[in-house]
Amino acid sequence: MTGKQYDHYVSFFRKNPRLIPGLKIVNHILTSTGFVVYPAILLYLIYKKSRKFMSYLLVPAVAFCLVSLFRKKYNRSRPYEDPEIHTLTKRKKKGNSFPSRHLFSYLLISVLLWSLCPPAGILMTISGLLLAVIRVILGVHYPSDVVAGMILGVFSGLITLLFDPKLS
Repeated sequence: MTGKQYDHYVSFFRKNPRLIPGLKIVNHILTSTGFVVYPAILLYLIYKKSRKFMSYLLVPAVAFCLVSLFRKKYNRSRPYEDPEIHTLTKRKKKGNSFPSRHLFSYLLISVLLWSLCPPAGILMTISGLLLAVIRVILGVHYPSDVVAGMILGVFSGLITLLFDPKLS
């Protein structure tokens, strides 16, 4: 993504800067949602004495570690680090942009939630798409970062479902 492309993506928000704090708030709320929903899923499985618990805990943990190791090795810079891209937000964190771990986690959790409560999973998937757009608009990630994170999250969620005791 070039500075010119980014400026095109965010032109509406540059013309309406009062909306930028709202984007940051929605970003925070949506990213926090995953940190609440995933433990709730695990607690629900414990409560139900479900045999799914171990796969819903271990497969995502292993996938998260693998994504984290890849990010660290690849170490792609973030849009706000590029001097040609004037993002709507600045942060101190450097590198580790590809793939987006927030979107990876969010979509993985969406798949797990979808398997337990489809309407809630659908809602979380839709909010994940919104989160992806917001993170690109804010300049935290490139579009390819969020798309890769989402694809890996869905794939990891589906792998988790393959370990479902009912399927074996």
